[in-house]
Amino acid sequence: MAKVEKLITAEEFGRMPDNGHRYELVRGVLVETNMPKPRHGQVCGRVQRFVANFCDDRIGHVLSNDSGVITEHDPDTVRGADICFYPYSKVPK
Repeated sequence: MAKVEKLITAEEFGRMPDNGHRYELVRGVLVETNMPKPRHGQVCGRVQRFVANFCDDRIGHVLSNDSGVITEHDPDTVRGADICFYPYSKVPK
């Protein structure tokens, strides 16, 4: 008989304690992710700096460093975005 895994929500995922491992939530299932390589961090840092320099004072927030972004509901998916943008109209300054 197949084992049925309980799906978790984005809210439950957000409340989980840090156990030193990196996870994303994919359609309600925890998926362990690898640590990015240094070049990945270098490229993300440069892009984030460029985008943030334009956006921060004008149109919105720029986040980086695997900030959790909910991309689907029912079942929930939360991905660690390298860089993401939220306009001030959605998330006030």
